[in-house]
Amino acid sequence: MSVLRPVSVELVENVLQNEDAFYSVEEIIVGGQSPLSGRSLKHSRIREMYGVTVLALKRGEKIINNPEPFEPLLANDIVIVFGPDEKLRKFEKVLG
Repeated sequence: MSVLRPVSVELVENVLQNEDAFYSVEEIIVGGQSPLSGRSLKHSRIREMYGVTVLALKRGEKIINNPEPFEPLLANDIVIVFGPDEKLRKFEKVLG
């Protein structure tokens, strides 16, 4: 990969080896009592409020990659998010 896509590989290495924060990809289940349940990604303002990026949603057997802003978060959806570990933990509390 480093020969075919050197900039992409460098980006991933820089993010994962960042000295200021540890980054991860997590799967978080949307709880029925979550204040974000039923709200669209756009209106949830996840990136602005929680500092994490939604990569995909798993709803039943369906995976929605790079979901559109209008896509709702529904109870029992699995949200695949990327971000600093500390912010992921805070976001998990909101979704749970």
